[in-house]
Amino acid sequence: MTLRGIHLENPRDIIQAVKRVKEEKHGVLAFLGGSITQGSLATKPETCYAYLVYEWWKKTYPDASFTYINAGIGGTNSLFGAARVEEDVLSCNPDFLILDFSVNDDNTDFFMETYESLIVRILSHSKRPGVMALCNAFYEDGSSAFERHKKVLDHYSIPYVSVRETLYQDILDGKTAIKDITPDGLHPNDEGHKKIADLITMALEEIKGMEPVSSEETGQANIPVPLTPCSYQYASRIQNNITPFQCRGFLPDDSVKCGVTDVFKRGWISRRMGDRIVFETEGSCLLVQYRRTIKRPAPVAAAYVDGDRDHGVILDGNFDEEWGDCLALTTLLHHGKPGKHLVEIKILKGVEEEETLFYLVSIIQSGSELELNTPMDRHSPMQ
Repeated sequence: MTLRGIHLENPRDIIQAVKRVKEEKHGVLAFLGGSITQGSLATKPETCYAYLVYEWWKKTYPDASFTYINAGIGGTNSLFGAARVEEDVLSCNPDFLILDFSVNDDNTDFFMETYESLIVRILSHSKRPGVMALCNAFYEDGSSAFERHKKVLDHYSIPYVSVRETLYQDILDGKTAIKDITPDGLHPNDEGHKKIADLITMALEEIKGMEPVSSEETGQANIPVPLTPCSYQYASRIQNNITPFQCRGFLPDDSVKCGVTDVFKRGWISRRMGDRIVFETEGSCLLVQYRRTIKRPAPVAAAYVDGDRDHGVILDGNFDEEWGDCLALTTLLHHGKPGKHLVEIKILKGVEEEETLFYLVSIIQSGSELELNTPMDRHSPMQ
C-alpha cells in the first residue's frame, strides 16, 4: 500500500507488534537516530516527533502501558547506530522501533552497507520488533541518503515515511513556507515535529486495522540475502571496560554516564605528546571514535593499524565549528584483512595541563566474518 510519501508494502512485523501490545497490555517503543530524533529545536522533549508518536500509542491503546526510549544522538550516523543499537535499544526488547539516519548518512555505497547492517541486526533480534524508517531530508534542496536507504528498505519490506515526498514537496508546491516548519533548513520546530509525527501516526492508523498473520504463520519471517556485505552487523565498541594491550599516559575516564546523549564517557583521556594506547581488536572493519572540541587548543593524535606508520590517520581534537563538541568517527580499516589487529593511538601534539584533553571515546570493530563478541582482556607492558 502506498499513500503520499507513506510506504507500507509489508508491515507484518508492526502488525505483530500491535497484536502483542493488545494481548500483553504493554509495549516498548524505541526511536533510534540523530538530532531530529533527539528533539533538536523542539521547545521541550514533549514536542519532539518521537514523543508525539509515543502519545499516539498511549491514546490509541489506553488499556496498555508503554516504555518510551528516545535513543537519538545528534550528529551520529547509521554506522554508530549499528555499534550501539544493542546497548541503547535491543537490550530493552522493543516492540516498535523507528530509524532516522537519512540526513546523517551520506548517499554512498558505504552508508548503504552500514544502514543495511543496522537493519539486519535489528531484524535478527529474538523479539523481531516492528521497524519503521523515517527518511528525513534537507528542506532547502531535498538532499539525503534516501536513494541508497530506499534500496535497503524495499529489499526488507520495511515501512517508511519520506519527508522528501511530503513536507519537502509541500514547500516546492508553495503549500508550506520553509520558515514555518524549520528555522535552519533541517531541524524541525514544534510545528515541523508535529507534521512528521502526523505522517508516522497516519501510517500507524493504516497498519492497526490490518489483520495479523494466521497462527500457522506466526514464526519469524526469513531475512532476505543482503544486498551488501553487511560488514557492520556485528559492530562492537571497545571502551575503558577493556584492558588495553599497551598503555602509557592515557587514563580511563570513570565518571558516570547520564543518559544516552552523554557520549563523552567511558573513554580514555590524555594530553602529553608521546602518550600512547594500543588495543587488540578483531575484524575486517575498524574505526576510532573521539572528541573534537570547540575549546581550543586541543591535542592532535594519530591512529595506526598494526604498526603501519606510513598510513597513519590524523585525529585532530580541534573543532572549527561553534555549535558544540563533535563526536567524530574515523575509519581505519574497511573490508580489510580479517583477523586480529593492533590499533594504536598516539598523541603527536600535546597541550598544557589546564587546556582541553584529548578524549578517546571508543574503538569500533566489526566484520561480516564475526559473531557478536569482545576482544580478549589482555595486557602487556609497554615496550
